[in-house]
Amino acid sequence: MAKQKVQLEAADLAAFCAYFLNKQPIPVRREDGRIVFEFSDDIGEALDAFYSNTPVPIGDYIQRLKHVRSMIFTMNQRGSKR
Repeated sequence: MAKQKVQLEAADLAAFCAYFLNKQPIPVRREDGRIVFEFSDDIGEALDAFYSNTPVPIGDYIQRLKHVRSMIFTMNQRGSKR
């Protein structure tokens, strides 16, 4: 059975999961034109940490958030499907 990919709409949540799991999300344009971020791994532990307010180094989190936001801007400029 193949792993189901998880999609997140919120850039801040995608950035936290990327930092916590040390995995890069894959930006994907949905049919409605919005950019979402896919994770192929289980993100349950990262979501639990986010919602339980687990402290993370702010500089590292901001760096991941900037990277995630740059993915959005790049995809919007290109108008790409993936």
